[in-house]
Amino acid sequence: MKKTNTRECMTNLQSELTANELTLLKEKILESDHKGRILEIGTAAGGTFVEMFNTLKESQPEIAPNKFVVIDTFEYFTDHLGIWKSNLEKNSINPDEIDIRKGDSYKIFKQTQNEKSDYSFILVDASHLLKNMIRDIRWLERLKVGGIAAFHDYSTNFPGVQIAVNVLLKNNSNYKKVNLVESLLVIEKTAETTSREISCCQIFLYTVLSKLLDLKRSAKKRLKKIGL
Repeated sequence: MKKTNTRECMTNLQSELTANELTLLKEKILESDHKGRILEIGTAAGGTFVEMFNTLKESQPEIAPNKFVVIDTFEYFTDHLGIWKSNLEKNSINPDEIDIRKGDSYKIFKQTQNEKSDYSFILVDASHLLKNMIRDIRWLERLKVGGIAAFHDYSTNFPGVQIAVNVLLKNNSNYKKVNLVESLLVIEKTAETTSREISCCQIFLYTVLSKLLDLKRSAKKRLKKIGL
């Protein structure tokens, strides 16, 4: 069943990143290897995507079709994909030249095992649930050495994001923190990963932990309602 959530970005079509976060994001887009593809996991109404695309276009006027890859279920809003495409068109971006992949990012990842690892920049800003974040991180296997990954909402307000990214950094010394501005964390891949960024065992473990965190949040809400 499609969701009918509402968020401000649905009507104003703007990025949900702050001005300072956007500045950092644009800097890193320009610093990335322009030969690689750019991946956005979680696109909302397309406000951040427009900012990324136009930033790159300023320094690289001719952007090849499918240079940008976008993954999203496109089921958060009513007519989510239609709103997203409309936003791009209003900003003179042809949606047909974007590699749009509609669906769950982890399922799409498993279906594209033979795809080249040629991404130079990856932005993760999708579901903040730990079980989903830990799976989204598998896409960093496709990040080139020297490539940049950015995670939005890396803060105590979103423990799922923090836990998943911290697991990645703790278990993979070939990733280093580059910048943290407000809740936008930027990391760099400095060498090839010897195994996997996130193992199947870790995915199982943190899926269980995610369910426990969900139960904890639910219990707090119920206790708050009855005044405890």
